[in-house]
Amino acid sequence: ALFRSGAFGRRRDLVQDVSKREQGKDALSILACVAQSYEMAILAPVVKYISENCTEECPIYATAFLHDGIWIKCDDPYRLQVHLERIKEIISEVSLKLLKVEMTAEIIVPEHLRLDKAA
Repeated sequence: ALFRSGAFGRRRDLVQDVSKREQGKDALSILACVAQSYEMAILAPVVKYISENCTEECPIYATAFLHDGIWIKCDDPYRLQVHLERIKEIISEVSLKLLKVEMTAEIIVPEHLRLDKAA
């Protein structure tokens, strides 16, 4: 049986005793699970970083975490920038280690927290 192992080493066999169409659906499902496992493996260290760096002086929270994204709350624009730079570094480092490809983060900062906004 064909299988794929994801970032966490889980194995999933391709269903054999079904039609070619069902095998195709199963193969796509396996590929989606593998891709999502690597997305989660890359973002998990970001969640760890946030939990280790949340302090009373500078609260930073992961308010939502999906396989392909994370929402962060930090009300101090200057400290947010510091955290975002470190998060970009973490994603780059972990993706290079796991995938041998450097990934970058797409970061969207609300207008009221942007340092580059017009005065």
